[in-house]
Amino acid sequence: MKRLISYKLAGKSIILILILLIIFHLLILTGMLPYDWVWGGNVNTYQKLLNYELIAIIISVLFLIITIFKINSTNLPKFKIFINIGIWIMMVYFFLNLIGNLMSRSSLEKFLFTPIAIILVILIFRLVIEKE
Repeated sequence: MKRLISYKLAGKSIILILILLIIFHLLILTGMLPYDWVWGGNVNTYQKLLNYELIAIIISVLFLIITIFKINSTNLPKFKIFINIGIWIMMVYFFLNLIGNLMSRSSLEKFLFTPIAIILVILIFRLVIEKE
């Protein structure tokens, strides 16, 4: 795995994908993209959409920050522990997201976001296995 994907490439790829996901959620939130593309097509009120999208954006920004700190190693040992725990949480989150996408009624979630979730899990795993 380490030979296939470099640590920095994995980190930069995760950052790019997270930025694109944030932009996507902002476009959903502003109504520029249809809201039935997300959340398994289960959103039926604007308030529910607003809540879900804001949570998705906050989580994505948090994951973006964790990834940036992870690839730009810090010398604070206690901080490294939190970042490493955050990376593991990210991997579990995107694995569960992958399962949710597979069960979605939305074709877009099934056929576009499932591969993205698979890629993210693989890239995050690459960060996890790096010895510091």
